[in-house]
Amino acid sequence: MVIRRRIIDFIRKESRQVRHIYLDQTKPSDENTMEESFIEQQAAIDHYEEQRRIQERTEQIESYRALLLDYGITFDVLSKHCPKHADARENAKFLRNCLLNIRNWSLI
Repeated sequence: MVIRRRIIDFIRKESRQVRHIYLDQTKPSDENTMEESFIEQQAAIDHYEEQRRIQERTEQIESYRALLLDYGITFDVLSKHCPKHADARENAKFLRNCLLNIRNWSLI
């Protein structure tokens, strides 16, 4: 669930960014050719940016998978044992914070 939300947030953030438009440096003799060139360039830029976002998401997921494996956890195990409801997730976060506070007090 956390991964899904992070991916959604990432996609939303990326969609808000300003995209750069590059114009063809050649001087076409026909206005129609110029329009086609612009459309082709825009499509190529959009395709490249989408591929780059996909690659970044894949790398993030892979690094998170490797981090989880350091603790002996897989995505399958994680999805089966994480709280399904929002209130259960909030209770789990509260308990985590309580345990961290208790641990911090015992270190003092």
